Amino acid sequence: MADRIFSFDKFYGNIYSVALSSFIYGAGLVTYQDKLRTTGLKAVTAIFYSTALTYLLKTGIGRHRPYLENGNATFSPFRIDNDFNSLPSGHTTVAFALSTVLADAVDNTALKILFYTTAGLTAASRIYHDQHWLSDVFLGAVIGYSTAKAVDEFGKQKGKTFLSLTFGKNSIGVIFVF
Repeated sequence: MADRIFSFDKFYGNIYSVALSSFIYGAGLVTYQDKLRTTGLKAVTAIFYSTALTYLLKTGIGRHRPYLENGNATFSPFRIDNDFNSLPSGHTTVAFALSTVLADAVDNTALKILFYTTAGLTAASRIYHDQHWLSDVFLGAVIGYSTAKAVDEFGKQKGKTFLSLTFGKNSIGVIFVF
């Protein structure tokens, strides 16, 4: 039973979350639903920025993963090897970035609880599978949540673009504005 409960990290907080965000954006684009398109765009942007920050920290900090059984205070900075990239949790970062954007887009308390519960279960799954320490998932949650809130605030500024996808005859472009 516990294996079933703690399997969220297989479906949420990873590439499937990026695909879901892109699908939301695309659905809004083809159906001309601006709120849906904007929600997808905010999700993709929040995931991009939070993941970039997370991976810079992971590499710079170099914390050993729990399954190595070296303790939570063992570090090997600037190593690309996954064994030394525990802090912060990338799955948790992505899960909270996406859940925060989705929760902010709806006016339904039950859905907000569902989104954050899913993110929380993703974080718990990472600990359960011996991939992260509690502090790893806590920092990942803070990064994901904070980045999503910052993207939302930036998006509310009139006339500002935080991410733009452009399509030309023979090209596709991405524009990020800070």
